[in-house]
Amino acid sequence: MIWTGRDFGVSGCEMEKLLRRLSLRRRLFIGIFLGMAAVLALYTAIAYYQIINALREAGLYNDLSLQTVRRILLGSLLPVLLAGLSISALAAILQIYPVVNLIRRLTIAAHAIASGQFHHRVHPSRWAPYDFHLLADSFNLMATQLEQYALTQKQQQRELQRRNELLEYLSVTDALTQVGNHRAFQEHLHAQINLACRRERSLCLMLIDVDHFKQYNDTCGHLQGDLVLREVARLITENVRDYDFVARYGGEEFAVILPDTDMDTARVVAERVRHIVEQHPFPKGRVTISIGLAQWRAGVDPNTLIQEADNALYEAKRSGRNQVCIAMPGEKAA
Repeated sequence: MIWTGRDFGVSGCEMEKLLRRLSLRRRLFIGIFLGMAAVLALYTAIAYYQIINALREAGLYNDLSLQTVRRILLGSLLPVLLAGLSISALAAILQIYPVVNLIRRLTIAAHAIASGQFHHRVHPSRWAPYDFHLLADSFNLMATQLEQYALTQKQQQRELQRRNELLEYLSVTDALTQVGNHRAFQEHLHAQINLACRRERSLCLMLIDVDHFKQYNDTCGHLQGDLVLREVARLITENVRDYDFVARYGGEEFAVILPDTDMDTARVVAERVRHIVEQHPFPKGRVTISIGLAQWRAGVDPNTLIQEADNALYEAKRSGRNQVCIAMPGEKAA
């Protein structure tokens, strides 16, 4: 966004006219006082020569009378001349000082605003001319609008950051069940396998399938089917650790990544989840799940681990469903 002088209450042309008027006014005052001093000096010189001419015409022109006249002038007119020059110089200084002082204050304020201190304002002396107050008011108006602009920018940045965080959350979250989606699952599984490989720790993967879900969906309707998926996702999430990762793998299948977990512990967790889902009072009747477990070993890539867990899940379903089966390393799909 480009800011112009008009945005701050005064156009560039008006500001230039104002500065020119300030400069002309200072010069005018200085010229008047210096002119007064010059007139006083000229008057003193004229008076001196008039007295000398008068003495010559009266025949009184001699060294004594000349010295007397000079002494009178030095004792009376010369101090007046010096006083006039002093007053003119003082007036000139008093006229210049407000300009210098205002420029100094404007410079300090400009540096403060440039460093982010938008609350800084310029306060001219109450004895300063109206033009100075107008210039200070224009500067303060500019500072106020800059402060408002900076505040708006901060609010927009916060809103943009919030939206980016929301987009990031939505990009890795399943909209229906509010657990991780397939993309998030793949990323998390790769990361956890790399971590387990570096630290030589155990890792287990659990694949879960809702038994006879298509039949349940066709009988009770899609709304009831969505409710079952949400409830199963909630029950799984509530019965694993906070750092275990739950995701919707696809359709009615869920996946749970269990870091730092051996097979015996993973089986206990799987049985607990299976039992809780079986005992949960769903609105349209009993719902069960089948679970396949696989344990990561050194040299096993993510796809192989998923395949082993999927084979175990297939075996659980083939064996009657509503049970937990453990993958045998290197077992082929039936």
